[in-house]
Amino acid sequence: MVTDHATTDADLPKPSFRGKHFMGIDIVGAAPDVFATNTGMISQSQPTRGILRAYIDQEIIPPRVRDITYEQIQEECAEILQEWAADPKMADQMVMRGTVTRMIVKILSGTTISYEDAQSTTAAYARRFGELSILDRYLPFLTGVLGSREAIRRDAYFVLKRYDLDNLLIDMTLFAAMFSLGTLFMRCVDDITRHGTDYESLDARGRVAFIIESVRLFPTVTTTHRIVEEPETIVVAGKELQLQPGDEVCYPLVAANRDPSAFHEPEKHRIDRPMEEVAKVLSWSKGPHVCPAKDMSVQVVRVMLDAVAEKQGLKGLHYGRTAF
Repeated sequence: MVTDHATTDADLPKPSFRGKHFMGIDIVGAAPDVFATNTGMISQSQPTRGILRAYIDQEIIPPRVRDITYEQIQEECAEILQEWAADPKMADQMVMRGTVTRMIVKILSGTTISYEDAQSTTAAYARRFGELSILDRYLPFLTGVLGSREAIRRDAYFVLKRYDLDNLLIDMTLFAAMFSLGTLFMRCVDDITRHGTDYESLDARGRVAFIIESVRLFPTVTTTHRIVEEPETIVVAGKELQLQPGDEVCYPLVAANRDPSAFHEPEKHRIDRPMEEVAKVLSWSKGPHVCPAKDMSVQVVRVMLDAVAEKQGLKGLHYGRTAF
């Protein structure tokens, strides 16, 4: 396990084998009978990864999406945001995640999926992804008893497929809604109360800085992994470890993002960090492995935070499974 920022920053871009672990568990995307790729952006190695990334950059997240602005997201998702704000269960976790699903599909494809399909798809994905991730390695017979693979195909994947969406777009939408954007949104809501932040008084730059600082301290993707290809030596907690080809190195991003050599007052939630420190945040990975939707994801979370702030304010809100 490598925890310092300098080594993590240097190693993340390496085009080496990545391993099939995500946040300490086996990646469900390794099951081709369930997904087209799912988390291939994290797990695939070259040359497959290069081919996949080229397809994503051309077909799924082209420059129009990568450069989308806050105002464009508001405009494109206006109907979705209005329906979310009108829902008496706006603060329900799965309602929020379903809204993320609708917004991502709209931004990536221009298609508006129904509220009902978004909710059923997101709930099914959440349940079955958990079953497959936790049970498939240690108690695989249980996933057969529960029908996890069949259910995630039927109740999540093919519900969205009826909208004639790209297979990879579906994978990335579900993964983003389940783990990345929905989780980051809830973290930001909690951080507003935890740190006593007057979010509504912040300008646009301050709100973006707040979101990035939240994901610095608590990355939604907690770890990334690398398979060693040549003998090498790494330093962990001041001790040298000799690694051989085939060994797997884990990089906990939360540790790199709190390295005092890279961040002043690393444990504090600071929205006034200088740009050179903001540029060091590794929560979206780096180089050929960097998240292609980094900027879009921050703006989507900002749009959603602003929607809740307009509805009733954010301070004191606990984003659990109960309505306002």
